[in-house]
Amino acid sequence: TFKRVTEILIEQIDSLSRLATEFSSFAKMPTDLFVDCRIDVILLSTIHLFEQSENVEFTYGKNLKGAIVHTDPDQMGRVFTNIFKNAIQSIPEESEGIIDISYSVVGNEVIISIKDNGGGMSDETKAKIFVPSFSTKNSGMGLGLAISKKIIENSQGKIWFTSEEGKGSTFFVSLPVK
Repeated sequence: TFKRVTEILIEQIDSLSRLATEFSSFAKMPTDLFVDCRIDVILLSTIHLFEQSENVEFTYGKNLKGAIVHTDPDQMGRVFTNIFKNAIQSIPEESEGIIDISYSVVGNEVIISIKDNGGGMSDETKAKIFVPSFSTKNSGMGLGLAISKKIIENSQGKIWFTSEEGKGSTFFVSLPVK
């Protein structure tokens, strides 16, 4: 019917609009507002956003204290949001998910580790994980980790991961300390 075709067209237009917005935000990141801030505050506030997720427990030690980094706290919160969201989505529905967060200061950098007990990644996925528009999910644009990588690099940091199919993944973020 005409009404149904119209609804489908509107849905497609909305979808394309979201896609254009995501690509635009990837191509032209907002101006970073760099300040000296405590990485534990950013991490903990992001953890609190996700702690109510069903079938997922966040574990983190009392060592999440004090390292000062020079970054945009809002953008860095976005990085952790993307990593946590992916970790949660990788955990099979029938499993009790655990996301373990820790960090340590090594030399002049802080290394944050975010480990999940999700499904892990195939070699094909590992090769494309930071490529814009690559996604393993039906929803989303596949820009989360590509944007995260860019945000971290803008803060003079690095992101990398280890993953084993069927056993989970660990993402690492290193940032220079002040």
